[in-house]
Amino acid sequence: MNLPNQLLSPESMRMIALTLLQFLWQGAALAALAYAGMAFCRSAGWRYAMGVAALVLMAVAPAVTLLTLTQQERGGTSAVSSNVRAVDLQAAKTVAPDGFAERTRIPVSHGVPS
Repeated sequence: MNLPNQLLSPESMRMIALTLLQFLWQGAALAALAYAGMAFCRSAGWRYAMGVAALVLMAVAPAVTLLTLTQQERGGTSAVSSNVRAVDLQAAKTVAPDGFAERTRIPVSHGVPS
């Protein structure tokens, strides 16, 4: 498969979309930390250095997030689906401790019974 087709595949587009969504909170958190840190700095040089450091971290954050998401996908399960499945199993054991949940299959999609 050539590079343009690989970049436009549904899996790649999903990863890029998840990375951008993750960067929304990551960028906001980095900006808030930089703002709080700059409030305590009296020197313009230190404020400048903190701003540059925040921008460098913002440039690196999406790449690290994309690599992390890609590694999770290659591992066979995403963090969200494994967490939802763990919560479903825990809720089933809490509601039916006698093993009824293990004998009964309830169709679940994204944590909501269908």
